Amino acid sequence: MTDTELNAVPATAEERLKGVKTFFNNGEFFRTHDLALEALEAFPGDMRFAHRAVLSLANAGATKLATEKYYEYGLDGSADIDIRSLLGRLKKDQAFAEFGDARGTLLREGRAIYENTLRAATAAHNPEAYYPAINAATLALLGGDPDAGSRLAGNVLDILGPRLAALEATPPADRYWVLATALEAHLVRGDVEAALGLIDGVVKE
Repeated sequence: MTDTELNAVPATAEERLKGVKTFFNNGEFFRTHDLALEALEAFPGDMRFAHRAVLSLANAGATKLATEKYYEYGLDGSADIDIRSLLGRLKKDQAFAEFGDARGTLLREGRAIYENTLRAATAAHNPEAYYPAINAATLALLGGDPDAGSRLAGNVLDILGPRLAALEATPPADRYWVLATALEAHLVRGDVEAALGLIDGVVKE
């Protein structure tokens, strides 16, 4: 979608968000950030645009700026699973840019954010709870706590169980994430054989 086409679209929040996501999916992250902020001005308080703006900065590698904007845009007050998980992702990105104790501290902070998000998502019976769960599991493993990582990865597989059982009825885009997440969970648990069994499905998607 070009800028001209985007501007020609009636300015409802849903249509504006669709346009923003189009630029995001094309990898135009800084342009996405600008468009998301323009949309946020048009629809004050719609945190979907603030979330997309910060996510775009994070994907562009501007981790420090993304973290600053996360708080500036008031995302820290949201209960939305994607918005809460984004802060965990920013901590993870910060961790990978550090070494030694600093990395370990940030990995633990990121894990704590994901675990808190998981608890909230589980209490709300949110079917997307597997997303913070797998991130918490991986960060636990990377942070030197493989037992917790394995436990959390088992939780992921429990959450995904019904979806894995009904995989053929799952939309293709969702099917990829279900398989990829289950594969990662098996790897965190050290079950390479089970992970290898899912590779063909992930590649086909």
